[in-house]
Amino acid sequence: MYNSPCNKQCHLINSTCKGCLRTIDEIANWSLLSNEKKIKIFNRIKKQKEEFGLR
Repeated sequence: MYNSPCNKQCHLINSTCKGCLRTIDEIANWSLLSNEKKIKIFNRIKKQKEEFGLR
């Protein structure tokens, strides 16, 4: 089970939260997603943060 990457800094722009970098669909369906899909999302978020120089 993977916890949500939500950091309580929600701000949607173009259907993507700028706080956790998830899409609105990923946020809405988080509890329904498989662990495999959640891992893919976490990996994408990590890559995006590295590209933007975020922690």
